[in-house]
Amino acid sequence: MKADPTFDVELYWRVLRRRIWLLLIPVVLLTGILGLGSYLIPNVYRAQAQIVVRPEQDPVKGLAVESQLTQQLGGVIQALGQPSDQKEIYEKLKRLAPQGTTVEAALGDFRDHLDIRRREEQRDLIVDIVYEGSPERYAVEVVNAFADEFQRKGTRLVATSLAVSLEFVDDQLQSYRKRLVTLDEDDRRVKDRLGRELGDLAPLSAATGLSKFVAERLADGDNEIQKLQLEVSSLEAQSRYLRAQLAGTPTTLAVRAAGGGGSAEGELEKLLAETQAKLSAAQLRYTPQHPEVEALTGQLADLRGRLAEVRARRASDRSDVANPAFETIKKDALTAEAQLQFAKAQRDQLVQRNDRLRRVAGQLPQFEEQLRRISDDRAALKNTYDSLLARKQSLELNQNFEEGRNSGRFDVRRAGGLALQPVRPNRKKFLVLGFLAGIFLGISFVLLAEYLDHSVRSPEDLRRFLDAPVLCVLPRAGR
Repeated sequence: MKADPTFDVELYWRVLRRRIWLLLIPVVLLTGILGLGSYLIPNVYRAQAQIVVRPEQDPVKGLAVESQLTQQLGGVIQALGQPSDQKEIYEKLKRLAPQGTTVEAALGDFRDHLDIRRREEQRDLIVDIVYEGSPERYAVEVVNAFADEFQRKGTRLVATSLAVSLEFVDDQLQSYRKRLVTLDEDDRRVKDRLGRELGDLAPLSAATGLSKFVAERLADGDNEIQKLQLEVSSLEAQSRYLRAQLAGTPTTLAVRAAGGGGSAEGELEKLLAETQAKLSAAQLRYTPQHPEVEALTGQLADLRGRLAEVRARRASDRSDVANPAFETIKKDALTAEAQLQFAKAQRDQLVQRNDRLRRVAGQLPQFEEQLRRISDDRAALKNTYDSLLARKQSLELNQNFEEGRNSGRFDVRRAGGLALQPVRPNRKKFLVLGFLAGIFLGISFVLLAEYLDHSVRSPEDLRRFLDAPVLCVLPRAGR
């Protein structure tokens, strides 16, 4: 007998129909066993809670503070994965856990079926807590407990972070205040030194640039010195002329005792009145220390003395009286001398001031550089100080809201609002697997039975196994 190696679909179909029970029995058994057995497995539910962490506060409350809390809260997620924290959470949920569950088994279940994921959307941190377990209420309470623990630890971390940040900002503010005080002292020291160099011009120099101010004052001082020099020369010439006239004028006049005394007295009274008027006018223009005022005051006192002397002479019939012309020339000479001394004093004062300004001009680049550096440093420090002060105020507001649990930073979306659908077991999958396994096993049984069966049931079987032709076929006889 020789086997035919060719594949014949019709032959296999006939074999399958002939041994159909070997196929159906495994299919029915495996489908029933796996399908019904899946209903004996407890349902496993997937529960999810979500926490949205917002690093910025609600602008309506006046809070918009930058924060790195989304990074720091990664430590809270790591803490929730530690057995110690998970054990505390399980102790709160122990009454809801399946009977016979030990702490070690619960921790292992958390390790295998609890997943805490984080992601960032824009500037918010979103933490998803997913747990698969049974019964349904236990799964819901597990994710809610972990969400509540995350919020509690996160809130404490926020408060601690704000306190540390506030302390750090206070230290920075104190440091910047000290630096600002130091800069103010440096600025005052430089300006005091500049004030000593500029003298009475120091207050005026604050209104304009130093270089421009010194240059303008030097130019004005040189012009004033030239004018005063001309005035001094003119007054010196006038003083020399008056002294020459004074040398050629007699000091007294001879008058008769009968009527000369009255005339001299009248002249002196007239001079006294004129001198008094000039003194009043000079006192309105100058201070009491002015040379012209002092000269007129001396002349007035002298005239009063001579008037008293004339009156005394007339009383004693003396005939010599002071020459009014001499006194007038003397008065004019004294006035010219006083004006000359005043002009010289002004000129010398301007010369000294210009010499001081020229000496300061060589040091101006150093002064300007120091003042510019101090001003720039103060402006930079002031900006930083103002920003730190605003940061401190924001942190204090944040701290107040965090302590009052009114910040809205943690938005916890708890599980349990809707009934959960079981995620395991997948009973449809078990039915399909049982059906496919039954078909595979049934076909295997059919092929194995056919392989072990050597019966010849048709001419085709003979042609497959024998080289001899089939001459005739006897029909099956009825019983």
